[in-house]
Amino acid sequence: MTLKIRCVGEPRDEIMEEIIIPRWSVPRVHPNGPIQLDLSQDKSTRLHVWLQEPVARQTVHTPVHDHRFDYTSLVLLGGLISKKYVFFPDSSKAEYQEHVAMNAEGNETKLVPVGEPGYLIETGGIETWRGHSYSWSAWVLHYAYPLTPMAVTLMTKTWTDTTVLLPRV
Repeated sequence: MTLKIRCVGEPRDEIMEEIIIPRWSVPRVHPNGPIQLDLSQDKSTRLHVWLQEPVARQTVHTPVHDHRFDYTSLVLLGGLISKKYVFFPDSSKAEYQEHVAMNAEGNETKLVPVGEPGYLIETGGIETWRGHSYSWSAWVLHYAYPLTPMAVTLMTKTWTDTTVLLPRV
């Protein structure tokens, strides 16, 4: 199947990207909201469709999270913001509990608490619009969400830490 992403602004009907969706690729919803489609068997390239309206997803919602891989994401449609956070363990100011995400039955995720509770501090962010890309490093806590009713991104993993398998949320 071929997916053609069209621009809804000016110039009208401009084809931004033509992406081949492999027959074996099955859509799923990431725990923090975007619909994902794998474009490569090794899951190193993914199409993400972000909607401002809630999408039925896993019961466990993980907005602030990290990845065990570096990646670059090209915004094909709309705009997206990614906010960066640092977690500080401190039970006297506990607002959050750090967890690791473990696979559960089906596509569900089970969260297992680790370490001392603490708090998050936002340390920056990246606002990215159609036609531009941004990069994110492994193990950096972040939260991404669309700035437009729909945003579409093409994510490519550039390095994966194979020593640790569980992302933090």
